[in-house]
Amino acid sequence: GCQTHLMKRMYESFMNSVKRSQIVIAGFDNSEQQGRKCGTTNMYFMNTDSSAPATTGQGVEYSFDTVDNLHQNLFAVSEYYEQGADVLFQHNGFSGVRGYNPKTKEYFQIPCVYSPENKGWLVHFVMAKSKKEAEIYGRDMENSLRSNDHHAWDRLRNGTLNDNQLLA
Repeated sequence: GCQTHLMKRMYESFMNSVKRSQIVIAGFDNSEQQGRKCGTTNMYFMNTDSSAPATTGQGVEYSFDTVDNLHQNLFAVSEYYEQGADVLFQHNGFSGVRGYNPKTKEYFQIPCVYSPENKGWLVHFVMAKSKKEAEIYGRDMENSLRSNDHHAWDRLRNGTLNDNQLLA
């Protein structure tokens, strides 16, 4: 599985503290690819499952590397687990990652939902240059999604939203 958070190049404009990536990704066909950039950003992980209880503490600083030709963003759950966070995948109630960040002295939650189409777990997020922006826009989008606003789901399915689409 994935041991580090990998994202598509399109997210590089949201990165802070950017440096050249030192990782090399090995493919199933024995190919190797050098990572592009490494940095941090501010993310708000949305709880989109209206049947699960509302959650808090979803705004986190997130470190990741970018890779050329990445088909899906990859979320390294093992990294959180090794740092002491709990990883919960269940049919009823909260599913995702819960932990404590000793650096910020804050508890965090990263909700996820199971996708039968993808046969895997998904995290929905809003990424921004500041934690405040990520939380403001993330909570707004999360509320629309949890209320089953079909327009919000259509915007989310189309991939990355620009500022005007997010504010719409």
